[in-house]
Amino acid sequence: MNYEEIIDLQRKLSKYIITEDTIVYNDIKRIAGIDIAYKGKKAYVSLAILDKNTLKCIYNKCKAVSIEMPYIPGLLFIREGNPMLNILREDINKYDIIMVDGNGILHPRRFGLASYIGFMLDKPTIGVAKSLLCGYINNYDVIDNNEIIGSIIRKNNRTIYVSIGNKISLKSAKRIVEECLIYSIPEPIRIA
Repeated sequence: MNYEEIIDLQRKLSKYIITEDTIVYNDIKRIAGIDIAYKGKKAYVSLAILDKNTLKCIYNKCKAVSIEMPYIPGLLFIREGNPMLNILREDINKYDIIMVDGNGILHPRRFGLASYIGFMLDKPTIGVAKSLLCGYINNYDVIDNNEIIGSIIRKNNRTIYVSIGNKISLKSAKRIVEECLIYSIPEPIRIA
């Protein structure tokens, strides 16, 4: 696929993202956090699963992975999506919801890494990013083209950007992230 085809695919798949709650809040027992870290030319995908009520890590896994794609802003799902999917699929019955270090619909084409993960696994996902990819901030909302596409949370002099990945409302996504904040990064992602 070339660059234009990938962008077209993002736009098409964004229409399938569900932006309302498909899981009852009280039914969420375990939250997965997923991230990829780079050290030199090596990459490591890490999964942490936490008990929602205690925020204690009940399961974790880390694997070295090969990443060939360069980083292209707005196309992180091409670089990191499949390594994340592989580790998440291995333990798919161990968690109820996924918190992804990356954007969901807070994306120029409304389909970032968290949306890709949620779409491919058919699971509720939340995007949590450390920088603003698009839009502007009005109070605590992130707005782009007159549409609320995310929300900000400030903790310990740091701002994080929360968005719907798939199968969850922004209100629920923000509530869950806030409940997982001890430091400035939500615990599932911080531990991963």
